Amino acid sequence: MFNSKITTSGKKNKVLIIDDETDNLYVLKECLEPEGFEVLTALNGRQGIDTAIKNLPDVIICDIMMPGIDGFEVMKYLRKNPQTNTIPFIFLTAKSDIKDIREGMGTGADDYITKPINNKVIIHSVLTRLEKKKLQEKKLDELRSSITFSLPHELQTPLTAIIGFNEILQEEYESLKPNEILNISKQISSAAKRLDELIQRILFVTKLEIISNDKDQVSAIRMSTVPSPRKVIETTANKIAAKYDRSNDMILNIKNEHVRINAYHLGRIIEELVDNAFKFSEKTQFVIVETFISNNRFNISVTDYGLGMNESEIANIGIFMQFNRMLFERKGTGLGLSIVKNLVDIYGGMMQIHSIPSKQTLVEVMLPL
Repeated sequence: MFNSKITTSGKKNKVLIIDDETDNLYVLKECLEPEGFEVLTALNGRQGIDTAIKNLPDVIICDIMMPGIDGFEVMKYLRKNPQTNTIPFIFLTAKSDIKDIREGMGTGADDYITKPINNKVIIHSVLTRLEKKKLQEKKLDELRSSITFSLPHELQTPLTAIIGFNEILQEEYESLKPNEILNISKQISSAAKRLDELIQRILFVTKLEIISNDKDQVSAIRMSTVPSPRKVIETTANKIAAKYDRSNDMILNIKNEHVRINAYHLGRIIEELVDNAFKFSEKTQFVIVETFISNNRFNISVTDYGLGMNESEIANIGIFMQFNRMLFERKGTGLGLSIVKNLVDIYGGMMQIHSIPSKQTLVEVMLPL
């Protein structure tokens, strides 16, 4: 027998079974309860949705072919609900054709099991989904911890500058010279822009998270193309180089090829990668942006010869994770690489990072042609 799975709070993990056949409900219940699971049942799609929302099970096993609301519709509804959209979903059906399996997995299911019911297969699938969910929750806890540490700092820094300089203007305006007032005004403007950029980035990451969990939006976005990416890449890269007053450090070697991505998202990828490259390197250190075709993919590589990252830092790239903040106190929340990775994932691409601490970093993005 498999080991029983108990939640960290000491409660049994709940499995919701949705099936219009009472015999199947009985067999599954008899299979799972001896393994230590709390089993909930529903005889139709509507009842299954209500039970899921009310009880928030840890895993859902759902038959596809049911009268009224079928399994696909149940999952689609629950995926749109913030309370239930991360619950692992296992389809159960009598269909065994590979085409039907692909259709089930293509809708976003976590697993697909065919009848007749095999106890070992069912239990193994449930345990696997629970283990993956546990790992996801661990990553989420790490993310919350990172946000708790870095986000207040990132928001507080520009706010402190804005408030402080504004107080100087209010208290000393009579004694300040015009050029001093102008300088203070520029400092306030710079801090306000930094704060606005951070807020816009956070909103953009949130939007990407919503898109990535919506199969229809992902499918629609993947139809976008850029026939001539050179202009987008060169314009964006040069803009960032000028922002850091390092146009002489920029080296561009851009090929033109029809790429499956929309122009805004391509520009955003370049913006984040090049901004990171300049942010974590010094003046006179080159930043190289190149594109080339390999394995039927459009490859973008951005290389800098600055701070670099170790293997642990590369492995822990995520939202709001700022590398070596305690040591270097660099500006930025680590959102850049996270934004790039989310965009690349949405388009079915890949991202790789190769870095040598204190020497160089190469970030490579591979997009479909």
